Amino acid sequence: MQLKIFISHSAKKDCTRTILATLYDTLAKEENIVPILDKEDLVAGASWRSTINVWLGSCDAAVVLICRDALKSDYVAYETSVLAYRHTDQNDGFTLIPVFIDGVDYPQIQESRLSPSFIQEIQGFAINGNANPNNIMNGVVSKLRETAENARFLEEPRFEELYGLLKNIGEVGLKGGYRAIVAQGTTRGTEIERHNLEKWFPGGDLPLKLALKMTAAGFKGSAESLRSMRKFLPEPIANNLKYLMDLLSSSWVDHKARKLIRELPSTCSPLGIQTEEQKIVEIYVKCASHLPFIDSWRVIGLNSIYGHDFDYSTLKKEVEKILKLELEVEDTAQIRDSLGDRSLVRDYIFVVIPGEGIPDTHIGKLSKEENFKEVVFVKMKKFNSAPLEVVPTSPVTWLNPPLEQVVEDEFLSMDGIKVQLLKGVQ
Repeated sequence: MQLKIFISHSAKKDCTRTILATLYDTLAKEENIVPILDKEDLVAGASWRSTINVWLGSCDAAVVLICRDALKSDYVAYETSVLAYRHTDQNDGFTLIPVFIDGVDYPQIQESRLSPSFIQEIQGFAINGNANPNNIMNGVVSKLRETAENARFLEEPRFEELYGLLKNIGEVGLKGGYRAIVAQGTTRGTEIERHNLEKWFPGGDLPLKLALKMTAAGFKGSAESLRSMRKFLPEPIANNLKYLMDLLSSSWVDHKARKLIRELPSTCSPLGIQTEEQKIVEIYVKCASHLPFIDSWRVIGLNSIYGHDFDYSTLKKEVEKILKLELEVEDTAQIRDSLGDRSLVRDYIFVVIPGEGIPDTHIGKLSKEENFKEVVFVKMKKFNSAPLEVVPTSPVTWLNPPLEQVVEDEFLSMDGIKVQLLKGVQ
């Protein structure tokens, strides 16, 4: 089996481009290694976020080229965050190799967008001064060869689920869906063919090829394909269509965020998301936990505190007030009883708190209150281009921000598209 290698970079200078080209060409010549990289002209957008997330979730190992330009790159920061999480979460079972270029050192990374990933703590290679780049590249390749011999080839679960569902659709439906997504991609001017996933999954049957196309296109880019295939879905059609739409929607949420949310039943830790839209928090929760549309009320906004500084006791009272209203109980002590014992993420209540003026310590205290044991508090923070400061002792675990703020806009309309696709389907 071939080792799938993802290369993260921001190669704008000639020296970095040369190193990137040398690494890519060397890996491409290896018998059991297939490299893939995000091109310099990758266009930011919702469909690309879906593609990048599959790259990050499906690769068996990764190399991050860290030069001065990479320290300022939103893409490298996003990719490094997910890759470093996989490296730590899998107890080093996932190989991540940082290559430090052009004199980039520990203090510079500490002050950059890459700092929260702690990639500076992972052993890697440095190319600077009189170091021979070819010798360094040989060291990287040698380490990846060792990885290829011992790798646990795990596919990204959402892609596997999508492929499994498509295999149950007849050939007529699959061909219609395939034609529709190719046509929609051409109309929208997307570059699905140029940045496809088929290098990692060569050959394959029609369901596999369609799964690759839909994953690269994302939810909105797959809308016409879904419309074409829906009547060919196995019974019950409506349930399977909803499941298919949820899988494609969830491709927007990265591996790290999805795993952290799914682990909430054992941790119930407060989360942080860089957004000003409560709807974005709903998307994260729905995508990670398959939260049914009818249960969207479980994501509750504490809008009464927006723009105000509250002391802890006042903040606590506001949370009690909104929970009593949503749970239809009269007494604070009934909140815990009404929530009961929760074993699944989709059974929890998520209280979204606008972050301006509310310290992380207040949110940490709320999560430890006896009546709020089954409540997950989510702090929202306004998105900006400055590095997200992560305090190691903070009780809030921050999820990855969008690659750019405008990406949110397309996903705020997802529910409307879903309703249209479900019309007339029983």
